[in-house]
Amino acid sequence: MRVAYRDNPAIAGTVNLIRSWERGEIAEPTMSTSSGPKATIRNHIFAIFERYPHVGRVLMVIGKYSQSVPFLLVVDEAGQFFDMAGKEVVVDG
Repeated sequence: MRVAYRDNPAIAGTVNLIRSWERGEIAEPTMSTSSGPKATIRNHIFAIFERYPHVGRVLMVIGKYSQSVPFLLVVDEAGQFFDMAGKEVVVDG
């Protein structure tokens, strides 16, 4: 997928989708994060859905051509994509 900021298309990159979560997929947070990073990520995703009722889906992506850290994009009910700072991004692919 190609991701670019709507207000500055020059800031763009190609990413691979690692995982996506739909609203309601995570019923409740994990009470213990001692089970590793997977539970911590699920708790973070759960918290996003709890805090932002307009978010319908969360995507975890990573840069295709770099060893970047995975990052999250959120998709609102209208199908618009945003980074975690609330800046709109355009996703192709």
